[in-house]
Amino acid sequence: MLSIIQEYNNHLEEIFENSYDYIYLHDKAGNILDVNEVVVKNLGYSKQEILSMNATDFLSIEENIVEIQGAITETVQTGKVKKPRTYTVKKKDENLIYIEVNTIPLKRKGEIYAILGIGHDVTEFKKVEQKLIESEEKYRFLSENTDDLIVVYNEDLSFSYTNEATHERILGYSMDELRTLSSRTSLIHEDDINQHGEAFQEGFRKGKFKHQLRIRHKDGHILWFETKGRTFIDKYGNTKLLAVSRDITDIKGTELELIESEEKFRTIAEQSLMGIIILQDGVYKYFNKAVANIIGYTVDEIQKWEAYEFKKFIFPDDSEFVMEQARKKQLGEPDVVIHYQYRIKKKNGLVIWVDNYSKTINYKGKPADFVMIIDINEKIEAEQLIIEENKRLLELHELRKDIITRVSHELKTPMTSIYGAIQILTKLDLEEISEEAQKYVEIGHRGCLRLKELIDNLLDVSRLDAKKLELKLQKENLVEIIVDCVKDMKYLATNRQLKMILELPEEIYIDIDKLRFRQVLSNIILNAIKNTPKEGNIFITLDEKSDYTDIHIKDTGIGLTEKEKEKLFGKFGKIERYGMDLGVDIEGSGLGLYISKEIVDLHGGQILVESEGRNKGSTFTIRLFKK
Repeated sequence: MLSIIQEYNNHLEEIFENSYDYIYLHDKAGNILDVNEVVVKNLGYSKQEILSMNATDFLSIEENIVEIQGAITETVQTGKVKKPRTYTVKKKDENLIYIEVNTIPLKRKGEIYAILGIGHDVTEFKKVEQKLIESEEKYRFLSENTDDLIVVYNEDLSFSYTNEATHERILGYSMDELRTLSSRTSLIHEDDINQHGEAFQEGFRKGKFKHQLRIRHKDGHILWFETKGRTFIDKYGNTKLLAVSRDITDIKGTELELIESEEKFRTIAEQSLMGIIILQDGVYKYFNKAVANIIGYTVDEIQKWEAYEFKKFIFPDDSEFVMEQARKKQLGEPDVVIHYQYRIKKKNGLVIWVDNYSKTINYKGKPADFVMIIDINEKIEAEQLIIEENKRLLELHELRKDIITRVSHELKTPMTSIYGAIQILTKLDLEEISEEAQKYVEIGHRGCLRLKELIDNLLDVSRLDAKKLELKLQKENLVEIIVDCVKDMKYLATNRQLKMILELPEEIYIDIDKLRFRQVLSNIILNAIKNTPKEGNIFITLDEKSDYTDIHIKDTGIGLTEKEKEKLFGKFGKIERYGMDLGVDIEGSGLGLYISKEIVDLHGGQILVESEGRNKGSTFTIRLFKK
């Protein structure tokens, strides 16, 4: 019997020394009594050092020290085996390891005399566990701070996990409210409930799913979500479904607006008379019926064309031009509208002109050419008629000017002879001519004067039109020229019982063409005489400024309306007053004021006119600048 016990003890000692676990023995105070080789080897202390230490000396965490002291006391008092505990143990080199310990009280004659500890190194497991905890913490942090709704479903579709803060922020419900809802489907738009259920079934069946649905916010408004789901197996072997839902309400709104916009575009485009084409990557993505109407092919025919076949309706002579414009567009700015005209040959052979407008647009996320073509054949034909008509009018205008010039020159020669003869007759002894003959001589004389004036004016107009009227400028006394003109006009004023009142300085010198300026003054003074009724007044004054000199010719005549002012200086711009009974001279060609204005313009000056209206007189101002 003794040999069996001895053999048993030998086996125990062999197990003690060869075990892979940490085995130690300490008394009821925690003082180490014995350790196996694993403790010595793995903790780095010698056996002698360890036998002089207490069990608490190996622990690095205060909580562990308190905990092991309490465990020893409890074991001694109760005599019960403690459940395994994990302690953080400090090795001699200060590195830490984790050991899971089972304690067994040892008794002799019913009393505990020592405690046996068997420990297992769980350091690697604790590291993995710690990483898992850190990973879960990161995952929870991300899930709680994302804008996506994250839900982990059990197979019965109960919640295993939700990012509660995000749900409350996005949907307005707390998780307690979501859990107590009579039916979660009440959150889902009624039109999406069936699709949503089918999507989850597909997720559990195929391992993943994706769909879009509408969810009702707590305040009642609708949000669009896109949900993606994938199944996984948890650590307990259970199948679960991870669903991530992203708010796409704004994207959906944009999509709906785009759809509405496209519908409006198609409605307008199909009613438009303009041909509209959208070309992208060499493919005609869209064209309306107007394109078919303009080029003379049916919609069915055009739909079968390749992109390059659209060249077939371009008139051959314009093909290179159109290609060149297309190349320019590719090289130009994207937002610039390119406009040009070319000819197309319709299916029936008729050639017409079209306007082409093109611009680069964004079509379904990619650049595309937006092209409009407009049938302008009638417009081109009308423009051509206008051009031809204008050409004929220009030819007639040139012919008219030529006729006027020729007739004026042709009339001038006989007119000079007639005028000379009449002048001689007026100087003969009145007793040699009968009273009746004298009357006809006077009539002829007046007629010659008017005709001579008309011919001279026509010749001046011809010179002005041909820009051949040249000035001979030299410094002249303006006062002297005015006085001479008034003397020449005196007899006409006297015949109409008009007073001519002059307020002039002694002299003012200025660079002018004396002959032509006399012509201007004579025309304007004569205009005042003709348009002032009998017993009226004509005032002529000079006003010298630092930069210019004004000659004012003011009358008390019939005045001018606004409409008459607009016509006053036009070529043949005579103001007709037949039948108005204004007591004025209505004769004249309407060329005098036109010629006067042109001559003053050549001097670099201005003619200004003021009148407050009918029967309130007029003031003509000739302004000559000194520089």
